[in-house]
Amino acid sequence: MDIHGSAVGETKKRPRSLFFLPTTYKGSIAISIFAAVFFLISSLYMAIPAYHPAQLIVASSLLRGRLDLGTVAAFIDGGDYDHVSRFNQDTLHFDLAWYKERVYSPHGPLPALLIVPFTPIIEYFGLWYAANAGFFIFFNIVNFFLLVRLGSIFVKLNDALWMSFAFIFGSSYIGLTFFGMGSYLNHILATTLIVAALLEYYTRRRYWMIGLLMGLTFAARIPASLGILFFIMVITHDTFVTDALKARWGAMKLFLKRMSALLAPFLASITVDAVYNYLRFDSIFEIGYRYQVGVPMGYPLTTMYGLWHLIYVPQNLYLLFLKMPNLVQSANGLLAFPYLVPDNDGMSILLTTPFLILLLFVRKKGMTMVALATTSLAIFILLMFLFSPGNRQYGYRFSIDFLVYLWMMIVIGISRKDLQLSQPMKWLIAISALVNLYFVAVTSTLVHQFLL
Repeated sequence: MDIHGSAVGETKKRPRSLFFLPTTYKGSIAISIFAAVFFLISSLYMAIPAYHPAQLIVASSLLRGRLDLGTVAAFIDGGDYDHVSRFNQDTLHFDLAWYKERVYSPHGPLPALLIVPFTPIIEYFGLWYAANAGFFIFFNIVNFFLLVRLGSIFVKLNDALWMSFAFIFGSSYIGLTFFGMGSYLNHILATTLIVAALLEYYTRRRYWMIGLLMGLTFAARIPASLGILFFIMVITHDTFVTDALKARWGAMKLFLKRMSALLAPFLASITVDAVYNYLRFDSIFEIGYRYQVGVPMGYPLTTMYGLWHLIYVPQNLYLLFLKMPNLVQSANGLLAFPYLVPDNDGMSILLTTPFLILLLFVRKKGMTMVALATTSLAIFILLMFLFSPGNRQYGYRFSIDFLVYLWMMIVIGISRKDLQLSQPMKWLIAISALVNLYFVAVTSTLVHQFLL
């Protein structure tokens, strides 16, 4: 008899009820097809001139050897950006930094740098919005399959697909896939780089490559680059505990060699970014957020308190954990369709990302788990002190900076048999994805009607 009470060798099929979700490879294929169709629909939606292609505009300037987007006066009049709709110029004004009568982007330059080689074609054919959508769908698909690849190192392919599905559709990440705002590409690309760095660590383990990927993450999303802490912790443990007896030379020398390989490209990226900041704002520490003219929490708060301060913590905590959807009421006070809509400032992660409840069943043992938890906590604390909670978003999009590490904790927990993706858990993922899709669709419809 086995542990389930069945005779050894006896084949016992589980009854397939109406509420049974697929666990076979056919079910996995269905998940992949669903993801592909959704990405296609979202990209087609973004191809409509409704969201500003900010990174493409920055790339256009970089192609011409300019770090700014033009003078304030020229930009207000449309300048060289007559391909951008009037609304999107207004949105760009809201999102960009004005310094010494010139306009700059405060967002990380990496997406724009990657777009530069394609810019001549985009400009020649006028494919601004279509190209914007294309970059989004490309990196979203890459992220989905990188997550599947990373997850499949620890768990079966079916579970890896379910967990990847949960990350993309069962979290606030889904808002990034549907709203083509310029800074959202930074989030998506940062996710690509972080997952690629984790995949590199668990496969070929080239430390210089990990450092390069995390350095590029810094050029996309500074808070997300704090993930370098995970690699510092696990490499330290690997060197002085796991590999100490196998080292032909001293553990300290091996540690310095590995750390040099890891940190050299990472620090080089920070140095290049510092020069980039100095050339634009006369300070290596200024990235432009203090000069955003339209950010509600920008002037005068950033002037008085800076970008990080204790005074910002209560609002960030409230939006991350407690903010609920808004009621939709008619003129007479009755509830009206669609009844509930997400708040533009953000919404509780408990609603948008309920699969994180699986963390309660994961044993926090082992250096890897400690490193993942510490890294998540460090990024979380940094974000809580940040002046802006994100705004114009679905859920709390900044949570994506640390979500990968929490996701990894769950995947490793499944591999260690701390928990399993049972039918109730799969239903939780599926229902949360449907709820997120509904909220995103409602938000997209309302925003699109407003924009056009």
